[in-house]
Amino acid sequence: MMIVIEGMDNSGKTTLQRQLQSLLGGEGYITVSKKSPGPLPGEELVDWTHQELTEMKPGELVIYDRFPIISETVYGTELRNFNVFLSPRVPEETREKAKEAVDLFHRNGPLIIYCRPSKDTIIEFDQRDQMEGVKENASDLLTQYDDLIMEMASSKDPHDNSAWNIIFYDYELPGHLYQVLQWVLRNLERINFPKKELS
Repeated sequence: MMIVIEGMDNSGKTTLQRQLQSLLGGEGYITVSKKSPGPLPGEELVDWTHQELTEMKPGELVIYDRFPIISETVYGTELRNFNVFLSPRVPEETREKAKEAVDLFHRNGPLIIYCRPSKDTIIEFDQRDQMEGVKENASDLLTQYDDLIMEMASSKDPHDNSAWNIIFYDYELPGHLYQVLQWVLRNLERINFPKKELS
């Protein structure tokens, strides 16, 4: 089972990932935190994504700080004018593996948390290192993220016609972390996701 935390840098993703792993572990779930590998050559990024989706262990709750099928749609499209998961300009083997990865992602039914504090908060990068082009294109990247998440939130999963499980998170709002945690717990309980066996 996947929980995917998405959003721009400076939006609270890494902090939320740590908080969720601690809180969900305290509720008895087996949790693992992982981070998207960031910019890689297209074939390597598809291989990493495909491997993550095919080697997921039953009963394990994996919390991702970004996942390429979403984040590459934003960063690849905006910064490189190239999204390896959708582009016809890749070798056929990579294209087929990318298509299978997208299909597996849909079937997995991930819980998606979009970290979205105010624009002023997000683009205040201070001295933090950023990938080339991020600071210069921050407003456009944020618009791309907003548009993509809103499109997903209003669309249906092509396999079972169910809505994507998406919640917006703003760490600047009092009590919002608790609301997000309760949303995650309700979804896990709805599908009877297993907890650790008591010894």
